[in-house]
Amino acid sequence: MIKIVSENRLKCLVLLVLLTFCLTGCVELLTDSQIREIKKFSAASNTYSEYPGTVMKAHADLSLYNQLTNASSAVDGENAFGLIEKGIEKQKRLIALGERADNACKILRSYSGILDKLSSDIYTSETQASVEKFGSQLDRSIKEYNQITKSSITLFGGTVAAIVKGTASIYIRNKQHAAIKTAVQEADPVIEEITNSIITFLETYAGPNSLEILQAERDDLQTWYEMAGYKQPLSTSIWVSEKLKIIESILMFVDKSKKAAISLREAHTVLMTKIDKKMDLRDTIEIIETLVDEVEAAKDLKNKIEKQSI
Repeated sequence: MIKIVSENRLKCLVLLVLLTFCLTGCVELLTDSQIREIKKFSAASNTYSEYPGTVMKAHADLSLYNQLTNASSAVDGENAFGLIEKGIEKQKRLIALGERADNACKILRSYSGILDKLSSDIYTSETQASVEKFGSQLDRSIKEYNQITKSSITLFGGTVAAIVKGTASIYIRNKQHAAIKTAVQEADPVIEEITNSIITFLETYAGPNSLEILQAERDDLQTWYEMAGYKQPLSTSIWVSEKLKIIESILMFVDKSKKAAISLREAHTVLMTKIDKKMDLRDTIEIIETLVDEVEAAKDLKNKIEKQSI
């Protein structure tokens, strides 16, 4: 009798193991170190997504300031008012020119949000709602990007969110990791394209494709100061020196942002290869550590530019 009960228990245990295996599928769980690197990448890419917008805003503000300085030395009120209106219109145009880079950054922010939520140690209904929200935002941003650039990037936010939707808690971890792998694989060509787009945008400011637009702003400021500004109070000279410092900071920020964009692209490709199989990444993937360092270095400059622009 005892033997029969033991055999029945053993059969039940085997059946339970087989059932669990079938339910969870054949996807291997990611290691703790793999999850750790995904979180690092997610945090760094989310922070980076603000950088191209900072460049454009700083340039647009600088351009407006230049028109205001010209207005301050106009021969009459009508000309002065016209220069102010011209400055406002140019500011709007400059901000609009950054639309492509801005849409690329929206994709990056939503994708980073998905990775952050999927790599969470505690997965709740609220986490699921966040994944679905980021998935919808991601697909919407991709559609907008495709319209602006005439690209054909494939939507994948909804697909990733569907993997974990309605999953029972007993095997949610497996589904989380399956969703992460799918997200990273689907995102790699997208990251390739949007980082190229961002780099192209940044190179209009500094690099082989530079349009020397910041140098043009500096020249305008110098011309105004040499013709009229130098006659004004000391505070004007101090103000001009601060604007020159901002131009220098923006150029440095562009250079660091471009390097970080290249590292971001490379880091994602390496990350994709490293999570394909279960492995211990030990302390870090070197390229992701480089990405983190470059994003942090650029962050210091970003804060400096924002502080100088006040």
